[in-house]
Amino acid sequence: MHRSRQSDGVRYSARDLAVKRAQLGRMPVVLGSATPSLESWHQALGGRYTLLRLEQRPSFALRASEGRAQ
Repeated sequence: MHRSRQSDGVRYSARDLAVKRAQLGRMPVVLGSATPSLESWHQALGGRYTLLRLEQRPSFALRASEGRAQ
């Protein structure tokens, strides 16, 4: 799990913070990952999150060699 640290040593999960802020603001949140955490995967399989899958790469995606500055 990705955790951030504030100067006073308090640790928090950026994902959990984003989900909570969205919940409080009554807004949707999109969590995207090629390798989701086990927690997110479990939430999706349990119906708390909606699981959306990209079956193929979007056609507008650049190939790595095309995206580099010369």
